[in-house]
Amino acid sequence: MSETHSERRQMILRAAKRLLKHYGIGKTTVADIARAAGVGVGTVYLEFPSKDAIIAELSGESHSCMLDVMRQEAWGSGSFADRLCALLDRRLERFLDFARDGQHGRDLVECASEAARQARARFRAAEEDLIADLLEAAHEAGEFAVTEPRQVARVLMRLHDSYAQAAAEGLEIDRVRAEIGQAHALVLNGLRTRRA
Repeated sequence: MSETHSERRQMILRAAKRLLKHYGIGKTTVADIARAAGVGVGTVYLEFPSKDAIIAELSGESHSCMLDVMRQEAWGSGSFADRLCALLDRRLERFLDFARDGQHGRDLVECASEAARQARARFRAAEEDLIADLLEAAHEAGEFAVTEPRQVARVLMRLHDSYAQAAAEGLEIDRVRAEIGQAHALVLNGLRTRRA
């Protein structure tokens, strides 16, 4: 039974993901990926023009999954405040999942590879759009007073990035969650107070 183009591509991506998380981008070669996928090096190149193309696809896939989770929270039910907190909490949890996913787990979303950087830039723009749209909708509904939703979205993303980084560097996860809860209370109080 021969495998389809799509199945072969997925086998290569799964093998690459395992290796990249374990050994990192710098130490993983196309030959390593081919061997782990059980295909020849030429077969990998039939599917992907370079290792960077594999990294770009895996990185884009990781960011896309995170964005889907954030969208579900943003446009779910509940108050805008609850949805904003849930969206940001899920975002943080996904970053923590990457950090717990092996020594190089975060490489696909945060490494210095040009392919990963480009995927991250696209994700950051989409993420900022999503948060700004949610803030704008909350403003229009009268729940928040946000005159510059993009600016507030960037600040919220940076705040959460700093906690994700601290957790990845060893800050106790329960402490991170407690401090994020306090940060949410401060931010929401500020957004609501400006409306009064």
